[in-house]
Amino acid sequence: VFHTDDGGNRTEKLRITSGGQLNFGGDLTQTGFTASITRNSSETDILRLKGNGGNAFLRFEDNDASSSFTLGADDAVGSGGFALYDRSDSAYRVVVDTNGRVSINATSPVTIGGQTPYLYVSSYTNLDGLRIRGLDTGNTLWKTGGDMSLTVASNDAINLKTNGTTRFVLNANSNNS
Repeated sequence: VFHTDDGGNRTEKLRITSGGQLNFGGDLTQTGFTASITRNSSETDILRLKGNGGNAFLRFEDNDASSSFTLGADDAVGSGGFALYDRSDSAYRVVVDTNGRVSINATSPVTIGGQTPYLYVSSYTNLDGLRIRGLDTGNTLWKTGGDMSLTVASNDAINLKTNGTTRFVLNANSNNS
């Protein structure tokens, strides 16, 4: 047990339980986690991790290290960048830049038609870059409250619907209706 002392009044701030759990802050009796930090003041932030080389990461790794990821601030993807990095495959999986742009399987979005998208997905050869699954049949790529949607149907056709009515269909044989 660790205390602070403000002139005779000792206040417990940190406890290591008999089971090896480490508790900081207000909840000093928990045993459900290896470590627990409880905010007991008005500060918004609870924990600060600060690197000394342009990044600060938390590492998540399974017992045999076959799956290892880091999550954190990473200047390698641009000053102020934030990343989920797959250490097992040495690849960035998700990157968020300072403008809020999200890149999946890439370190930054590319410019497309003079515009930089806020969501960029870098795909692998012969695989989908982005697939959004809806509750309806096929894959809904875009939908606005049921009034308008663009769907890849189960018969490999692309359907454009407005007001619940199919307006345009492009099927696998390049025929449209």
